[in-house]
Amino acid sequence: MIDSDKRTDEFVRLFTGSARWVFSYILTLVHVKADAEEIFQETNATLWQKFDEFVPGTSFRNWAAQVAHYKVLQYRQRQRRSPLLFDDTLLEAIHGTATQMANQLDDLHWALEKCCDKLPDSDRELLRYRYESGASTQNVASLVGRSSRAVYRALDRIHQSLYDCIRGEMSAEDKP
Repeated sequence: MIDSDKRTDEFVRLFTGSARWVFSYILTLVHVKADAEEIFQETNATLWQKFDEFVPGTSFRNWAAQVAHYKVLQYRQRQRRSPLLFDDTLLEAIHGTATQMANQLDDLHWALEKCCDKLPDSDRELLRYRYESGASTQNVASLVGRSSRAVYRALDRIHQSLYDCIRGEMSAEDKP
């Protein structure tokens, strides 16, 4: 068992990376923001209480979605008389689709990181200036001492390179 500080740090790291998605997932199922916030808080408490049951190396987001799913079902049991609720079949379909999409996004994020690591330092620097700092292409051009047109062309080439690399990574992942 990991010590309390490490356990807390790990939970916070994993939870922070998934919290917004989990709340959005809950909101798609209940549609009333105040109810979604209440369910989200219940989900958070349960995630923390049961964190020892989480298997490291598996998808925290999927685990959190499963906990949220059960909290939504409990909410639905309490709200059975409301005519505006989805039926359980639709709720299960949404849960399955949301979980599948989260996995696909995780895979794409992994592939993007891997492909970015393959880029030359100068290309990674352009991407950092443009996307991490939120600078316009014109501002990036000023920072790197190139024309806006040259930066546009370079970013277009980098985007195409990343697109091709990600497609390759994703198709390689699908092969046995």
